[in-house]
Amino acid sequence: MGREKRRYDCEFKASVAFEAIRGRESVEDLSKRYGLHPSLIHAWRKRVLDSAPQLMAKAGLSGADAEALREKEREVERLSAENRWLQLVVQRMTVEQRRDAVEMENPTIPVLRQVKLLNINRSGIYYRLKRRASLTEESRQPMAASAMEA
Repeated sequence: MGREKRRYDCEFKASVAFEAIRGRESVEDLSKRYGLHPSLIHAWRKRVLDSAPQLMAKAGLSGADAEALREKEREVERLSAENRWLQLVVQRMTVEQRRDAVEMENPTIPVLRQVKLLNINRSGIYYRLKRRASLTEESRQPMAASAMEA
């Protein structure tokens, strides 16, 4: 049987490729140090060098595109700050208050996301709904029995 294929993350590939581009060590030395085949290092190096023009082209956005990008970045910063503030507010709430805040019929934020944001268990929400349903059924049953007697 052959060896199992190893997988490398992008950061590792980039760091090895940049070391090969710098040229402080030969590709053979890098391959010995990292336990890689030299052709693999050459391929990663070539990929980095081939993609450099596209990266530079993306960096030089037109005026309107650059302004739109800055506006989106400002919006992300604002939303991140609001999210951090809301997380602090949620931490001060009791579990019951957080459970009451869940909106089962919210069209934009699913229940799964709501309970994650509120830092509560989803099962507690459904248990609570089941308990409420049973309480309303119990309250209806005596009324039905008294209505039959009259």
